[in-house]
Amino acid sequence: MVEKKVHPVHHLKNKIGEAYHRVKSRIKNRKSESSDLEMSFPLIDIAMKHKILATLSYLSIFVLIPLIFGRKVEYIRYHARQGVALLGLWIVFTFSFYIPFLPWAIAILIILETIVGLVHVFKHRQKRLPLIGKMALV
Repeated sequence: MVEKKVHPVHHLKNKIGEAYHRVKSRIKNRKSESSDLEMSFPLIDIAMKHKILATLSYLSIFVLIPLIFGRKVEYIRYHARQGVALLGLWIVFTFSFYIPFLPWAIAILIILETIVGLVHVFKHRQKRLPLIGKMALV
């Protein structure tokens, strides 16, 4: 059997066409799975968007941003719930100034819990915060 030789330019054209159709189908599939985040930050890839919103969950009142924009993504919702529990601790902190030494203890707890939460986000984990994680909304 004689093998038909293909001109190198035609071979390259076929490979480029195949690659183009693969990329086009991936983009089409990704658009069907996209959320509001896709439209908000078009230049950052989706994993980085999730990390940014999850990070905002642990920064006090900024927890409202992930609650609004990340409600469709489980990873962001999880960290937002943890952030709401941490925000509750901030509220307790503001009213604890009438009891001696309690504000210092709560402030240290808030700082430690925030650091632990941010480490979990950067390592892409969904772990409870050590002391207040059980208080997070389910």
